Amino acid sequence: MTVETVTATLTFHGVQQPLAYYSLGGLNGGSSTIHVAMPFDASSLATGRYAYSLSIDSPNMSAPATIDGALNVVNDAAGPAGAGWDVTGVQRLYVNSAGGVAAGVLETDGTGNAFYFLLHARFGQRLHQPGRRLLDAHQRQRRRLDARR
Repeated sequence: MTVETVTATLTFHGVQQPLAYYSLGGLNGGSSTIHVAMPFDASSLATGRYAYSLSIDSPNMSAPATIDGALNVVNDAAGPAGAGWDVTGVQRLYVNSAGGVAAGVLETDGTGNAFYFLLHARFGQRLHQPGRRLLDAHQRQRRRLDARR
């Protein structure tokens, strides 16, 4: 019996990562699902949204399978509370300038979460408008909660 090997190639923000090999010899039962984890270094990137392409291939596949998408990167190396630190509940907005990703704004909330908002065509180049509304809504909610105390 031949043990099948799956290869995976990740290209993140235009940089191809080393090829990874996954053996299917240890799979149990009839499951055809495998989880592929690919490490990459984003420490030099600014907080934003970046494009990726993941290609999976195997000798038993007629052609490689490719998955294209985008990932949010939160880089707090120079965070407001010190390297690697942030303040929970403090929202920050980042205008995304990375190529290969739809124009938008990335919002972080100080907990490591990041949410991407696409730029609507009617706003044109006024990227601050959607973010401003987001912050205004958050501030109104906070004032309501403070008033109840």
